[in-house]
Amino acid sequence: MILKKKIFFISLLSCLFGCSSNNVVYQTSYVNEMISPIKVVLLAGEDNALGYSYSFRLQDNDDKTNVTNEKYQTYQKGFDNIKVRYLNKANYEENDSENHYFENVKLGMGKLSSFDDGCFGPEVGIAESLNSFFANEMIYIIKFSASTPCSIIDDWNVYNGVYYKQMIEYYKEIINELSSYKGGVDVISFSFVQGESDAKNVDDSYKENINNIINSLRYEFKNKTLNGISYIDPLLLENYSGYYQMNQIKKEIAHQSKKNQIIDVIGASLSNQKDNTDRRHYDAISMIKLGNLIGEAIYTNYSVLKDYDEVAVIEKPNNENVFGNFMNFKSTEGWDLSSTNENGEITLFENHFDNELFFNNVFSDKIDVSISLTVDEIVNNEFYPKIGIKLINTNRNGFFFYLDAINENNNLTGLYFGYNTITKGIYDDNWTTISNIRLNSVDEYTNDNFIDISILRYEEKITLFYDEIKILELNNNEAKLGQSKTAVCISTFNTLIRVKNYDAKEIYDE
Repeated sequence: MILKKKIFFISLLSCLFGCSSNNVVYQTSYVNEMISPIKVVLLAGEDNALGYSYSFRLQDNDDKTNVTNEKYQTYQKGFDNIKVRYLNKANYEENDSENHYFENVKLGMGKLSSFDDGCFGPEVGIAESLNSFFANEMIYIIKFSASTPCSIIDDWNVYNGVYYKQMIEYYKEIINELSSYKGGVDVISFSFVQGESDAKNVDDSYKENINNIINSLRYEFKNKTLNGISYIDPLLLENYSGYYQMNQIKKEIAHQSKKNQIIDVIGASLSNQKDNTDRRHYDAISMIKLGNLIGEAIYTNYSVLKDYDEVAVIEKPNNENVFGNFMNFKSTEGWDLSSTNENGEITLFENHFDNELFFNNVFSDKIDVSISLTVDEIVNNEFYPKIGIKLINTNRNGFFFYLDAINENNNLTGLYFGYNTITKGIYDDNWTTISNIRLNSVDEYTNDNFIDISILRYEEKITLFYDEIKILELNNNEAKLGQSKTAVCISTFNTLIRVKNYDAKEIYDE
């Protein structure tokens, strides 16, 4: 099934000039000079990219961390030629923050805070440096960040990582808007401020996943850059567990290309121990310096000739990265996920009565999930074998969309679809047949023949599909899910099955 998303269209004029006279993006003196491509800088990462440094700390009484009133006012106002769009994903959705048009980079574009001028990330220092190096040019920064806990393997994985998907879609949307401008765009750099959470258990898989991100991003925007996209990566400070091993990997990645560069935060004497009481996020003045160093690296690498090939990340994900235990949801044993055939087929070969296989990293109130399945065998003389897709929340309340494969004397006769709701892990008594759809033959879902079923949960509704045909629509309350987020699993009763063409993803409003 192909989901036709709502697309939030913003005209380029609104994008570049804001929504009113108070939101003007270009100074008049710059407008007529924009005939060359617009330079675009990409920024991403976790907490220290999002920005947990408090603006008011820049004016503490301690002379070592103080900036002049004039400098502080510059940071408040921003630089007229350095603009930013940003999306900060917090631990809780209500704490997310973003802007919807390009505006001056300034204080307050980090974590939500009630303190004066809020919090900020490296974007302020980056803007300060870029303003000095590209004084007569417009630079556009696009920032996407996510609050920890998250990991490179799960959340930033190029195949199914929720934050990687959001980041790329966010970048693409805005870059496509900018590309409509007469000079086009030139994506010059990607800075990834990440690794603190992963350092505790870092291994070689970290390097592989970072390389996948770099390669995938460069390939995605290969036609949007003139001389290649530099990769800028700050090292970790010494007070993080596993910092040494992590920094060694970061240095190895930097040596792979002249367009890759680390930021030596230890050598630059940056700190997270002075004014940031959690001891994990950069002090205010150190955050400014971090941004300055990233900006300098962006400028230095801008003229370095590209020495890498754009390589698409085309390997199929290991099924063990797609399925398994997730949060407090446990998959039953007996699934063979090792298939390497072209369909990525997985097999349930060992029965545990009520078999469940959960998709990793899918937990939302907006979900699109589809599978193709075939029945191999009914076991335990099960009279009412059922196979399908479940949506389950953390209270074990859920919704089950199933094929009703009735078994009579080892002969399958069921040709219907149905659904049931689940309360605290127990199926409700009302097993509802969907009356408007009936298969022509049991052979359609046996003897190596696969059927396609899918669920779309979106805009307060749950829509069920067979072979991409809508067969039923319910609201969230009818499905007993309300506003709760759910995980997704493949489920069977006493039925050995094979599944292919599986896909489950969260939906993000544009």
